[in-house]
Amino acid sequence: MRFLFLLSILTSASAFAEPISIKCDTDMPTTIFDFSEQGDQYLLKVKQVNGVAFMPIHEGVIVPHDFPYLQSKANMLTRLSDYVEFHFPKNKCTVHGKGLISCGDGERKKFGDIEMQALNFYTGKVHEDTMGLSLDSWKVTLSIWSPDFTPVMDMTMVYGDTNCKFAGF
Repeated sequence: MRFLFLLSILTSASAFAEPISIKCDTDMPTTIFDFSEQGDQYLLKVKQVNGVAFMPIHEGVIVPHDFPYLQSKANMLTRLSDYVEFHFPKNKCTVHGKGLISCGDGERKKFGDIEMQALNFYTGKVHEDTMGLSLDSWKVTLSIWSPDFTPVMDMTMVYGDTNCKFAGF
C-alpha cells in the first residue's frame, strides 16, 4: 500500500513537470530562436527580426575564396523567409544538461521550389577567458539540409549569458 501511495505521488509530480523550452534573443532583437515542447515533439520557431538579409549564415574564419560559397549559401537560406517553424520528434532529441539539447531528423518542408530539412538543432555553452575577463555565452545552431545544396548549411547565433531563458531542465 505504501508503495502504491509513493508511486502515485511520483507519477503525479512528473505529470506536472514544466515542459522544456528555450528562448534566445538579443537585447536589440536580431535572430530569435524559440524552442518548446509540443506533445510528442518539439517546435522550433526562428524569427529574423530585421529580415533575412541580416540572418546569421556563417560562423568561423572567412577568407576571400569563401565569398562565392557564402553568397550561394545566403541565396539558399534566405528562401526560408523571416519566420519559419520546424518540428523535431522528441525521440530524436537528447537533453545534455541545463540549456543543452541536441535534436536530429527534423521536419522537411518546401520553400518555393526548394526542399529543405531541419537536419539538426543544438545548443552549447561557451566559456572564454580573455584579457582578464571571463565571459559566458550560449551558441544556438540550426543545421539545414537541402538536396539542392551541398554541404549542410548552419545558421548559428551566439547570445550573451542572460539572453537565453530555459525552462524544464
